[in-house]
Amino acid sequence: MMMTIILVVDDDPIVRDMVALLLEDDGYQTIAACNGQEALDYLHQQRPQLVMSDLLMPIIDGWTLHRAMQANSSYASIPFVVMSSVYTPDFIQQRMMPAAVLRKPINAQRLLSTIRALLPP
Repeated sequence: MMMTIILVVDDDPIVRDMVALLLEDDGYQTIAACNGQEALDYLHQQRPQLVMSDLLMPIIDGWTLHRAMQANSSYASIPFVVMSSVYTPDFIQQRMMPAAVLRKPINAQRLLSTIRALLPP
């Protein structure tokens, strides 16, 4: 059985670890990146089934990460879930069309139901 890998990208280690722990407790494998550059480096090595990303990060932000993924046919089909405390879901949806938007602070039930809807067993 193939393990479902989710790439969690956030510059806040508390958020990153909390999201990874919730996902791992639900049976997913996670890989953590602290910015968009680390995420892109990881994508060159392995293809996750889903990317969850903050938007405001150093080096390469979530907006730029999403654009880079959309521009690459190898990554364009990977669902991209935005985690944000700054921008409203409507603002984000109008600008980048992610698979989903989760408001921070992250609600555990909403996180898991969103991921389960995007990654059916």
